[in-house]
Formats: sequence, C-alpha cells, structure tokens
Amino acid sequence: SEFLASIKTTKNDLLIFHYSGHGDIDGNLAAGMHSDKLVLVNKDEILYFLSDDYRSGIKLAILDSCYSGSFVQNNSLHSGYVFHDNRLAETSMFESFKKSFKRGEKIAQTYIFAAARSNQSSYDNYNFGAEEQRYFGFFSYHFLKAMGFDFSSFSITRRKPISIYGIYQELMRNMEKDMLVKATPEITLSKKDVILFS
Repeated sequence: SEFLASIKTTKNDLLIFHYSGHGDIDGNLAAGMHSDKLVLVNKDEILYFLSDDYRSGIKLAILDSCYSGSFVQNNSLHSGYVFHDNRLAETSMFESFKKSFKRGEKIAQTYIFAAARSNQSSYDNYNFGAEEQRYFGFFSYHFLKAMGFDFSSFSITRRKPISIYGIYQELMRNMEKDMLVKATPEITLSKKDVILFS
C-alpha cells in the first residue's frame, strides 16, 4: 500500500492497478511471506489510495483474487450500484441509472473489476484451460482476451475502441457459464464509461 500511496497522478492520468494472487475472506490481499507468516495488504487502505478523495485522475483496479467482490460491495467510491448476474442489483435498471445520474452529483472516477463475489473464490484455470492460459488466472486470462490481447505475440492487437464497461460485457458473454456460477465477476458503476484503448 505504501507503493500505491507514493504514485503521483494528475487529473489527466489513468492509473491501472492489477493484482492476481491470494485474497483472504475479508478481501485483504496477500503481499508475500515473512517469517512463515502471510503478509496482507489491508483492503481499506487500497480503497483509500484509489479513492477520488486521495488522488485525481481515473483509477482502475483489476483484482483477480478470492473474495475480491468485497472491494465492490463494501466501498463508497462510486455513486452507482453493483452488478450481479450481468444486471444491476436493483429491481429496475432504469431506476438504478436514474438514481446514479442525479443532477449535480459528482462523477466517480474509480472503477473496480473483481474476479468473484465477496463470498466466492477465484480460480487459477478452468478444466485445465487452454494452453495459452497457463500463465494467467482464469479471470485475468478472460480479461486480457476481452481487451484484444494476442497470446502468441504477447501484445494487444485490438483495432476497435474498448471501454471499461465494454470489457465487462465481453467477459460476461464469453466466460464459461458454469464457471460464472462459481466465480461471478463484479464491477462498480459510475455514470461515465472510459475508453481504455482506441
């Protein structure tokens, strides 16, 4: 968290924080081992250092860890609502967006992608996965595919623009459905989408 705190950003910056590793049941992230004990980075510290209150610019956190949904469900970084099962967790999507688009309300600029809900594990691979997946967790692999990552050249070859919510939609379309039940990706909602690559 000290490293994250030390990064300076301006209002024109896009900060991407990607973590792929272990998470505990409270959503804290494993930073390594010390004297045979697991060293954890506190979830609330990470949320604070990614918050609009702490830094300017757009912040995107991509979390491929067990229980990472707690970053989405328990934070107050966004003024919108949480996705569940590819739809908003409100009874009416229209009502959710109407509430999120209140006049004069500040637009949240922190976006969080979580590999799984707060009560779910994330997975290294699925059914042994494709050969090209062996270097990535299941969620990270599909996230890269949604961005247009070419695994043979290890570069992004997408020719059309892709936004944060566009990646989410591709994830939900292309991930194996029986796996989605075990590890359901979640994302925060803001009233502004962001083009990552154009």
